[in-house]
Amino acid sequence: MAVYSKIYEDEKILQLSSNYKNVLLLGCGGCANESLAFTNHTPIYVATKEENVETAIEKSEIIPYSVKNECERIKQLLESRGHQVLYSLIPLSQNTLCIRHSGAKYDFNPNTQFVPDVILTVSCSAGAYGIYEDVNKSVPVYSIMQSCGQLAYYYEDLHGERKIVYDKSDIIC
Repeated sequence: MAVYSKIYEDEKILQLSSNYKNVLLLGCGGCANESLAFTNHTPIYVATKEENVETAIEKSEIIPYSVKNECERIKQLLESRGHQVLYSLIPLSQNTLCIRHSGAKYDFNPNTQFVPDVILTVSCSAGAYGIYEDVNKSVPVYSIMQSCGQLAYYYEDLHGERKIVYDKSDIIC
């Protein structure tokens, strides 16, 4: 059973970020992704396959689709208000932001030239806390989701996508 969280309204996200120029947006591939998939009727994940023609090596990737879409939407929202925004996803194959191996730290900033003034997490508050510990409390970290219950769901894997079966799934508050 997953923690069910809802994304903050745009006005609240803008308010949290209003005093900062450089925003690092982190999307968790765990419960936040599942919550967004349920709410937005989007896939939990989409598996991609890429083949390098030169080396004939096939690369597969599982993208936390719903949190990726939300990060892209929020990035556009913040950039339209003059913020510099970089986003990064915590993949499904990794530990989540809130549960991980002791001592595990994420290399969550894909651009070492980008120094964030604030980190916004598309995650539960426990995920935001994990990142706050990783940055040694040197940068403010805020979750932009509100936990409001549990999500019990069934899913189907079809054509490289994992989708929620809505008639068997529900939110428990």
